[in-house]
Amino acid sequence: MTGVTISNWSFKEGQTMTITGFVKSNATYFVVNIISNNDDIALHINPRFSARCDENKVAVNSFKGGVWGLVLQLGNPFTQGKDFKIVIKFTPDGFQGTVQDNPFTFPNRLEEDKYTLLRVDGGARVRSIEIK
Repeated sequence: MTGVTISNWSFKEGQTMTITGFVKSNATYFVVNIISNNDDIALHINPRFSARCDENKVAVNSFKGGVWGLVLQLGNPFTQGKDFKIVIKFTPDGFQGTVQDNPFTFPNRLEEDKYTLLRVDGGARVRSIEIK
C-alpha cells in the first residue's frame, strides 16, 4: 500500500502502534502522521534521504494551528530498498517510539488523549499497521 490513510480509528493513551513496510529504492522521503480531528498533526515522522538539505535525517515534529513546532532531528536508520519498522507507544507524557530499533521520545503537544487519523505517504509501502 502506498499513500495510506486510515480514518475512523482510535489511537489512545496506553496503546502501542507498530507500522511495518518497505522503503522504495528511489525514495527521497516518506512520512507518518498521527492526526487529530481538526487536522493538526500530533506526531510527524519524516525520514529524509535526499528531499531537502537535511538529507539522511529523520525529522520528528508536530503541526498545530497552521504552525510547525520545534523539530527533533534524528539520524536516519532507514535504508532505501529495505524493510522498515516503526513502533510508537502513546503514554501520558507523550510518544515513546523506535525507528528501526532506535529510540526517541516526543511530547504530546496537542494534549489530546486520542487520535483518529493516520496517514503514511511518500516513498514507502506499508505492509501492516497494528495497534495493541
